[in-house]
Amino acid sequence: MKYFLFIFIFLGLLVESTLYPLPLAVIFAFMVSLHLDQKEASAIVFIEGVALDLFSFRILGTDSLIFLLLLLFLSIFRQKMHAGRALYRLVLLMSACLFYSVFFYKIFSVGYITTAILSILGIFIFIERFFPAGITNKRLSL
Repeated sequence: MKYFLFIFIFLGLLVESTLYPLPLAVIFAFMVSLHLDQKEASAIVFIEGVALDLFSFRILGTDSLIFLLLLLFLSIFRQKMHAGRALYRLVLLMSACLFYSVFFYKIFSVGYITTAILSILGIFIFIERFFPAGITNKRLSL
């Protein structure tokens, strides 16, 4: 599964930095943080942010900082709420992607938001179907 995530991350970085500014790196950082443990996810997300900064010619470290903050927020979110629910993850992913798009790309149009939401839904459904998240830190237990 890690090999597929690396392939998806690399293709997402290429598409986001060259073709169309969709927040694909945020989507894959989100999915990596759900499917891997904290140490592996933080290393992969940091490398993904640095690579996106290099491909996009941005200030080095800004994407890494945003992705690591997203990882921290998701670890807090996982402990406080039922992160096993797909609806919670989807709402959090959409809000993170819209914040990232407005912050980095300064794009807030109806066509862009529609394209971003459709791509988020497609990638989210694909990854959730073929790579279900193993959430172990649920709050309620008997």
